[in-house]
Amino acid sequence: MNLKKINIYFMLVVILIIGIGILKIQFNKKKTLNKKDIKLTSSENKEDSEEISLKTLKFIPSFNLKDEKDKEINSGIFKDNKITLVNLWGSWSKDSLDELVYIEEIHNEMKDQGVNVIGIVEDGPKNKKGIKYILRNENITFRNIIPNEEFYREFVSLFSSYPYSVIVDSNGKIIEFINGRREKSQYKNLIEKALKK
Repeated sequence: MNLKKINIYFMLVVILIIGIGILKIQFNKKKTLNKKDIKLTSSENKEDSEEISLKTLKFIPSFNLKDEKDKEINSGIFKDNKITLVNLWGSWSKDSLDELVYIEEIHNEMKDQGVNVIGIVEDGPKNKKGIKYILRNENITFRNIIPNEEFYREFVSLFSSYPYSVIVDSNGKIIEFINGRREKSQYKNLIEKALKK
């Protein structure tokens, strides 16, 4: 083989390697996108639009839905307690799954103080069997709302990251927004502060 052909083959191999590298990077970017990044808003600056929506949100919208056991649950459930920790989670979110166990502990430890815990499962309508398996496997006893399309649009879709929790009073008024995963002690501190208000 002459030197010219070797140089051509070498250039083709280099171009091929670079092309594969670029494709791999693009594939990994698409693969790591959170599905919430895709469907929540068409706004270019999603975080700003979420902030505006959440700042105007004062109450959890009225609802009459089903829980994970297909039993009716409605917004009247807040009246039974001084405050309720409402935890929005998804079965696809590792952070959501990691904190379920100690949110259950909070539920058991603080219910005598007038504190309730309710979950809202972002992907509940699409993954009922998976949700039931997770709750059973982790021994989660607090109720979990399966949102319908209307409640998803009015409330759940406002949150772009999971887990996300809110603390509400007995009227469903939001007292505290909690973005992201927290440790058990952090949740307890926030709940205790809310109880003093």
